[in-house]
Amino acid sequence: MQFIYKINDSRVFHHFTNFMIIICTVLIAIEVSVPDGSFLHLFNIFDYFVIIYFTAEIILRSFVVNRNRNTPQYKSDLFWFIFDGLIVGFSFIALSSHLLNHPEAISILRLFRIFRIFRLFEISNKVRQIEKKIFAVIPTVLTFAFLLLIIILIYAILGMHMFQKQEFTTLSFTNLYQAIKSLFIFITNDYSAFITEVGEKCGYLSEFIIDLYFISFYIISSMIMLNVFVAVMTNNIQDELKREIMEAEIKDEDQNIILNTKIDALMVEIQELKQKLK
Repeated sequence: MQFIYKINDSRVFHHFTNFMIIICTVLIAIEVSVPDGSFLHLFNIFDYFVIIYFTAEIILRSFVVNRNRNTPQYKSDLFWFIFDGLIVGFSFIALSSHLLNHPEAISILRLFRIFRIFRLFEISNKVRQIEKKIFAVIPTVLTFAFLLLIIILIYAILGMHMFQKQEFTTLSFTNLYQAIKSLFIFITNDYSAFITEVGEKCGYLSEFIIDLYFISFYIISSMIMLNVFVAVMTNNIQDELKREIMEAEIKDEDQNIILNTKIDALMVEIQELKQKLK
C-alpha cells in the first residue's frame, strides 16, 4: 500500500499525467480537424494507450481518495475522481461503437475526453484556489438559474395568453416549451424588430401593453437579475477570501502559541539546569 501511495504522490507521476492530458487534448483537436478516416488507426492506437493509462491512474487514485477521507481536500479529490471515472467510462463505451448499426451517437462520447483538460486545475496551489472559489459560487449560480427560470416561465405563460399562441417569424408562443425557448433567445439578442411584428399581428393589444411586456421582461431577467447575480457572486468571493484569511490568521496564532509554549518549556529547562549547576 505504501508503494501505491509513493507512486501517486510522486511529482514525476503527476507531471507525466498532466503531459498526457495536454497531448491527448492536442491530438483530439488534430483528429477532428483532419479529413474523415485519415490516420484513424493511429488515433485508435493512441486511444487504447490513453484509456489503459488513465484506467490505471484511476485505480491508483482510488486508494489515495480513500486515504484522504478525513482531510479537507477529500471533497475535491472525490469530485475529480468521479469526473475522471466518467470520462474513462465514456471512452470504454465509445470503443464499442463499431459493434453497433449506428455508431455515430456512441462515437460522440469520445469527444468527452476533451473535458479531461479541466484536470489541469490541480497543477498549482493558485489554480486550486481559483477552483475552490468556482465551487463556492456554484450554489449561488444554481439558485439564480432557478429564479431566472421561474421568471421566464411566468412570462411564457403570460405571452401564450396575450399573443393567443401565435407563431412569429423568429419567435413562437404556440406551446410552453417554444415560449420559454423564445424568451430565452429574446434575452440574448436584439429583437426590437420582433416587437414591431408582434404589434402588427396583435392588433387587439395596445402598443403600450406589448412594449410593457417585453421591456419589463428584459429589465427583470437581463438587467436586474444579472446585476444582482454579479453582485452576489462578488460578495461570495469576498466572503470566501475573508474566511481563508481568518483561517490563515488562526493557524498562525495557533503556531505562535505552540512556539511560545515550547520557548517557555525551554526556559524552564534552562532555569532547572542553572539550579543544578549551582
